[in-house]
Amino acid sequence: TGDPVAEMYEAPVKNPFTTHYPKDAFMKVVLGGFIFALLYISQIFSGHPFILLAAGLVSGIIALWGLVEITFWVIEDSETETPAATQKSAEVFPESYSKSLPHAGESFEELEKELAKSSQTPQPEDTHLLQAAEPDTTAESAEKVTIKADETQNRPKYETLAEFLADGIEKEIVATRDKVKRSPENYALLMRLAQLHEERGDINLALESLEQCIKFEPEIAEIYLYHGILLRRHGNADAAKAAFSKALELNRFMSKAYYQLGILERSANNIAEARELLQKCIQLSPDDPYAHYQLGMIYRELGETSLALMEIKRATILHPTDSYGHSKLGQLYQQNKQHELAIAAYSQALSLKPEDPFVLERLGEVLAAKEMFERSAELFQEALANQFHPRVETMISLGRVLRRLEDYAEIEVLMNEVLRLEPDHCEGAFLKAIAMIRQNRSIEAIALLEKLTENPAASYEAWLELGKLYQADKRPDKAVSAFIRASTSAPDQAGIWNNIGILLSNQKAYDEALKAFKKAASFDYTDAQIASNLKAVQKKIETSCQRVIDTRREALEKTPDDLDSYLEMGHAFETIERADDAMMAYQRLLAINPEYVPGLMAYAELLRKRGKLKMAMRCYREIIKLQPENADTHLFLVQANLNLGFLNEALRHAVIAQKIVPEDPRVHFLLGKIYFAKGLAPRALKEFTFVAASNAEPDMISWAELMRRRLARTN
Repeated sequence: TGDPVAEMYEAPVKNPFTTHYPKDAFMKVVLGGFIFALLYISQIFSGHPFILLAAGLVSGIIALWGLVEITFWVIEDSETETPAATQKSAEVFPESYSKSLPHAGESFEELEKELAKSSQTPQPEDTHLLQAAEPDTTAESAEKVTIKADETQNRPKYETLAEFLADGIEKEIVATRDKVKRSPENYALLMRLAQLHEERGDINLALESLEQCIKFEPEIAEIYLYHGILLRRHGNADAAKAAFSKALELNRFMSKAYYQLGILERSANNIAEARELLQKCIQLSPDDPYAHYQLGMIYRELGETSLALMEIKRATILHPTDSYGHSKLGQLYQQNKQHELAIAAYSQALSLKPEDPFVLERLGEVLAAKEMFERSAELFQEALANQFHPRVETMISLGRVLRRLEDYAEIEVLMNEVLRLEPDHCEGAFLKAIAMIRQNRSIEAIALLEKLTENPAASYEAWLELGKLYQADKRPDKAVSAFIRASTSAPDQAGIWNNIGILLSNQKAYDEALKAFKKAASFDYTDAQIASNLKAVQKKIETSCQRVIDTRREALEKTPDDLDSYLEMGHAFETIERADDAMMAYQRLLAINPEYVPGLMAYAELLRKRGKLKMAMRCYREIIKLQPENADTHLFLVQANLNLGFLNEALRHAVIAQKIVPEDPRVHFLLGKIYFAKGLAPRALKEFTFVAASNAEPDMISWAELMRRRLARTN
């Protein structure tokens, strides 16, 4: 069934004193009965009635004594009862633990540190210390300890408490060693000696003493459990596992053996096995806070937050005086966005350890999430005051809260300290720039943000604020470039693209502005301002295109073979999204002159947009025959081959295009994609960096900036 408690009933552990046949008792019955029968059948003492009576009583008593022993053996050997089958009811965990039983154990924090140490491999030169000590080595160690103890005894007084405690341990070690010499096979003395060595911090001597005990092959599970604990602390995980398994062979209901095995498996990252072992430990010892804590941490690693909360909460109920457990519970509540419960858990932790900077900082984060900024700022300041070396992360958290409180002078002072400690800290520089902007120091802010945005780790907010400053400073080209870079990861995509469209409209770049407004509408079609801007630009473009169409029609009436008129009409129809009319214009043009390259290219591009890729590729190949150095055609073939996965063919056309137009951002963008697909990250980074700093179309810059940041961070 997997339930160790059920196994106790199904296959109980026999009492070692009653699992053998009572041969002595049977011999007593047989001997007593035989003598009694011999006396009365043979009438040996017929002339001596008193002797006969005494001999009969003695033989009868011997026989009865044997019968009584046999009776007790039968009762003890068959006293197991199978419990009646009952329906399983849901466990109700108590809300508190007995106050009359104060918990005596290590902190959860110490266990986490010990677990981290135990996952490290042991030093090769220390492995020989795990072997059992020879008698000569033990004697030498005893002499050294005795000499050290004598020196300690000669001191007139103790200068520190540590000296007093160390002297007490030394004296106890000497006394225990003397007892071991008199009783070398006394398991309890050898185990006590190992415990004293461990208490003194000498794991190697502790292992020597315990392995000397294990030489005698004791049938005591606790000895192997303690041996495994020492081996685990020494870093010998395999030997520790064998020791714990031996302890379970002797007593398979020893909960701490399951617990220690669970710790070993967790340190080896065998999460499933660790969970199963810790669950067995809890079944055998439901009030073990450490098992509940470790199981909770395993659930947390597995992402099962609700189960992790349940186990950590149980651990804090069983060990209510451990602030670390309450802080872990608070973190889980905070992660689960249960702010009120997180506040309660952190408050409990602070009541036990009032100046814990970690808990103060976490509580400040929770209050900031609840928009209680003033109290949150106080907690962050208190955390900084209690940190031996003020942490940059805490100062940044305080800066965020002060930004919400609009205390920009204090932010600048705080961020100056952050940048002194970490000159390249992106968020510190950004918060300082925000403080400068709000204090009307735009020129300094622009210089700081320009330097900040050279760092690939700079956030979209830095680009966004820089774009706003450029816009206010009447530098629309730089503003558009900054907004495009901000669009790579900004949550308000609609607002950014709307700003880009406005800037492009002011520059009378209506085609690009139309694309920007359409993109803004694709993120938020309900925004009235975006819809109004889009309609205004569309109206201007439609008016302009209709004027071109009317003018070219009049020209064609006079000169029907005017190829440029057909071409411009086709472009105008495409712009106002009349694809069929555009197709007709291009077909008439090509009917007049099928080798007219601009017309053939426009027709191929329209075919591509309408999804007729094969026909478009055929047109582009014909263009290459007519104009081998047509860069746009090579670029299209690069993109087409990339889509098909033909990287070498795509690279061939890209190299040709680069020779024709070496500064074209489109060439470098496609080269970046090819190098990235080939796994050549440094080359790809170089190409994407070139595109991100160019004046390419917004979408291309946006994607190039995204790839540049990704590759630069990895690099």
